[in-house]
Amino acid sequence: SEVPSQKHYCLVRDHLLTRITIDNACRTGPLANMTLGDLAKAEASSDQMVVTILKHKTLTSCGPTNLVLGPKVYTWLQNFVRFMRNNIPDVGTDPDDHVFLTSTGKEMVSSAISGQLRSFWQRALNEPNVKVNAASFRKAAVSQVYDKDDSTFKKNLADLMGHRERTAERFYRIRKNQGKAAETSVKLKQIMYGKETESTSNASQTNNSNNKADSSNHSWTEKELLSLKSEFETAIQNRHIDME
Repeated sequence: SEVPSQKHYCLVRDHLLTRITIDNACRTGPLANMTLGDLAKAEASSDQMVVTILKHKTLTSCGPTNLVLGPKVYTWLQNFVRFMRNNIPDVGTDPDDHVFLTSTGKEMVSSAISGQLRSFWQRALNEPNVKVNAASFRKAAVSQVYDKDDSTFKKNLADLMGHRERTAERFYRIRKNQGKAAETSVKLKQIMYGKETESTSNASQTNNSNNKADSSNHSWTEKELLSLKSEFETAIQNRHIDME
C-alpha cells in the first residue's frame, strides 16, 4: 500500500478527531490515549460502537471513559487505521500502540490534538483567528442540554463527558454506563447537528425499515441564529464551509 501524503493523512485524522469530539463532548485525553487494543475491543450498544478508554485524566475520579462511534465513523476509523495509520513507515501496530499519531508516526499528546482541532477549523473556515477546541464543544453541549428541562439526560451527559461525580459506585456502573453512553451520544448528535444521525447495523436497518426516525431536532432561537450568522458571516459569504 502507498504511504499516505502528510496533507491527506492529517485531513482525514483531524476530521475523525473532530467528529468524535463533537459526538461525545469529550476531552482530548481519551483521544490521545486510545489504543489499537481499545478500538479492537469496542462493543456494540444501542446500534453504536462503544470504545472504553482506561487511561485518561479523570480515571481515578470518574472511572474509564466511553467514546461512542456511530456506524459510519466507526467504519471510517477502522479504514483510517488500516489504510493510512498503519502505512506510515515503521509505525507500531501492537494493541498498546495509540490510534492517533502524527504524520511521522509519533504519539499525539492532548495539547497536540487540541492544536489540530483548532487548525482544522481555521482551515475549514479560512479564518486564522478562530479558536475552536474540545472545550468549545463541551461548553456548547452543556449549554444546549441545560437549556432543556431533562434532568436524566443532564446526568447521562455528565457521565459521557467524564465530569466529576461524588460516587461510591462509579466502577460498579462502568458496564451500565456503556449502554447509556451510546444512547446519550446519539441524542447529543441530534441536538448538536440539528438532524437525524445515521442508522446502524444492517440488521437494525432491516428491522426498522418501516419506522420513521426520531425527529427531536434542536430549534434554533432567533438570537442563536443571529450569533451564528455573525460568527461565520465571512466564511458563509466566501463559501469556505465545506465540511459535512
